Amino acid sequence: MKLTEKMWNCLTWDVARLFTLDKSELEKLRGNWVAKVIACIPYLAECRNPEKTALKHLGIYIESISPSTKSLYAHRKEDDISPFKRLEPISQFKGGKRTIIEKGMNLLALISLEDHQHDLEEDRMTGKYNPILSGAWDYTMTKQSLVAAIEKVPCTEMDNMMHFGTWGFWNTGK
Repeated sequence: MKLTEKMWNCLTWDVARLFTLDKSELEKLRGNWVAKVIACIPYLAECRNPEKTALKHLGIYIESISPSTKSLYAHRKEDDISPFKRLEPISQFKGGKRTIIEKGMNLLALISLEDHQHDLEEDRMTGKYNPILSGAWDYTMTKQSLVAAIEKVPCTEMDNMMHFGTWGFWNTGK
């Protein structure tokens, strides 16, 4: 099942009410394709209660980017174990096609990896922990592994939504 624009608007409206987002914050959320990836996974994987899962995962995502709680979700040394460690709070799905769920989670891990790569210089200057900067993650090998896993699973809707292959995640208004 595809996440339609109408469903996306309803989900984001619910999130906006839950987190008391103003109109500009709601529009920013609606334009945030990382949030849309998170929301589309349970729909594309045909999970049970995809709306409930999408809403729960979007709520966690909003917490992770909100200035007041962002530090609670920051990468720490204990997260170095895997690119998926920080994604655990949004990795719970009821039923669904595991391959599509894994594709989506691989894509989210790739987004995180690219974000770390993009922030290298800023993190070096500010002293913010970065697993690539610390040497815990090998950027090239990790990226190759994640891209191979993503490309292995066909899902035209997800690929089209992501403009698959263009890795400029930080330019998306997140």
